[in-house]
Amino acid sequence: MGYKSSESIALQSIGLVYLSIGKYPESIKAQIASLKIKETLGDRETMISAYINIGSIYVEQKKYIDALKYFELGLQLSNKLNEKTEWHILIIV
Repeated sequence: MGYKSSESIALQSIGLVYLSIGKYPESIKAQIASLKIKETLGDRETMISAYINIGSIYVEQKKYIDALKYFELGLQLSNKLNEKTEWHILIIV
């Protein structure tokens, strides 16, 4: 799991850098690539943060319907895992 997990973290970080400079398509692409690795690894806890990151990118673009889809996926997974984290609170608010 080590190499792929590290690759997922790197892609997520790259996506956040792209977000910070307004390169939204590149940011989404990196975040989704990271999410796919997390799904393959079965790393459901970190999938929640990936969903939130993707939703946040869509919010920045004012694509609220797309954002809501990813926030809801994060909330559903959080509920399924019974993860009452700051992400769960963020989604509810």
